[in-house]
Amino acid sequence: MRRIRALLGAGLPTRVIAEVLDRVCGSEGEIEPCLSPLLVARLDAIDEQLPDLQGTRSSLAALVAAAEGRKLATAD
Repeated sequence: MRRIRALLGAGLPTRVIAEVLDRVCGSEGEIEPCLSPLLVARLDAIDEQLPDLQGTRSSLAALVAAAEGRKLATAD
């Protein structure tokens, strides 16, 4: 259960978690090396989304600030 929570916390979708759990070794932290490309691909996908998410966040923050009539605070 802890392993599943950790994988969910890392942002992995349940379909990827199912693949990971099929390849887990004995102890809590051991995952087969063949999973590295899958995990790296997921990490790369998240990295690619970060600029878009930051832009979306900035736009939303500006809308909130305008709606509340206050000065926009940056998250940088």
